Amino acid sequence: SGGEYPQQSSEVVTQPVSTGTVATSDPVVVKPAPKPDSTSQNTARPPVTPPPSPPVQNAPAAANAWPRKMPIDPATGYVTSPPQRVKHPPRIIAWFPIGNSDTLQMNRNIGWNIKKDGWAGFINKWVEPAIRLGFDAVQIHNPGGTRATEEMQADQFLDAKDDGVDWVNRGFVDAWKPVTQRVPVIAYLGMLPKNERFENLLKRGDRVGFLQTVTESYRLPLEAKMDIAFDAMHTVKPDGWEIAVYKLFTAMGVKTYVEPIPNVMDRGLYDANFEIMNISLERALANGEPWVPSMELLTGERIVLLAEPPKGKSWKTINIWLPGFLKHWTSQGWSVAMNPDYCISSGTRPWDLVGPGGRPAAK
Repeated sequence: SGGEYPQQSSEVVTQPVSTGTVATSDPVVVKPAPKPDSTSQNTARPPVTPPPSPPVQNAPAAANAWPRKMPIDPATGYVTSPPQRVKHPPRIIAWFPIGNSDTLQMNRNIGWNIKKDGWAGFINKWVEPAIRLGFDAVQIHNPGGTRATEEMQADQFLDAKDDGVDWVNRGFVDAWKPVTQRVPVIAYLGMLPKNERFENLLKRGDRVGFLQTVTESYRLPLEAKMDIAFDAMHTVKPDGWEIAVYKLFTAMGVKTYVEPIPNVMDRGLYDANFEIMNISLERALANGEPWVPSMELLTGERIVLLAEPPKGKSWKTINIWLPGFLKHWTSQGWSVAMNPDYCISSGTRPWDLVGPGGRPAAK
């Protein structure tokens, strides 16, 4: 949910590199990758504390809660996911955190040298190489940037204009349209809940202004033909206006996602595509947390965001543990969104890391 994702740093792109195709999750001996230029990302990486579990909103019968605490797979060390039919073929998604990729607040904490190179330069340098390597889709996280003093906001493009960071909006649609014509791109714009701009309009009864402001907040990614991800949707009431906005976008034909796993009370979201960061997913599965409905009831695409190294592992040894991580989750029907720096710097195709059998098919 809002504020739980770490800053990205050059530490991610200076990890040891695998040379060639990795067939299994066995360790491989490799040489370190050369360090890229320092303009790509911020070098600071603060510690990340897993977000607390959301509250259970008068959870219904136990049949809709986790049936049990899920066991650990002894072969991988990762918690297992409840058995399910894979209705959506798993994908490996190139995930680019934009907001919080730097610590310069005057630039809304946006790194990647986007201020100098623009969106076209960012796409040429980072997105195109990821697509050439075979990533199935792209996700840009907080493309309008973030403020250090608040949660990720759905109206971040409007905030960028208010903050004088005009280069965030400039050229966005023209740069991204050619990309979305070839691969899906998910725009993760932050949270609708507790947004002062939206809430104030509703309190004043300005319904027209509310609809216009929501439209303007999402205009750039919608014009670029992107999919839309909504943050912190587990915190809203089932009949709340936030759900209505999500349903409106979905009814218009926009492919939508919610974050994290739908709350057990949100039966209207059981068919939603959803995302959850890896440390939160591991905790929810291992603990059998009652706020999460049984996985068998959820029919949408499920994406695990590789935001932090798994427990006991580090980015420096990603070449050793990443193949097993990808194979474990994709074999259980999960898509994986990951920073593509490792694959780009090593020239490794993401599905080659999964090993023999590769991409699972839908059932």
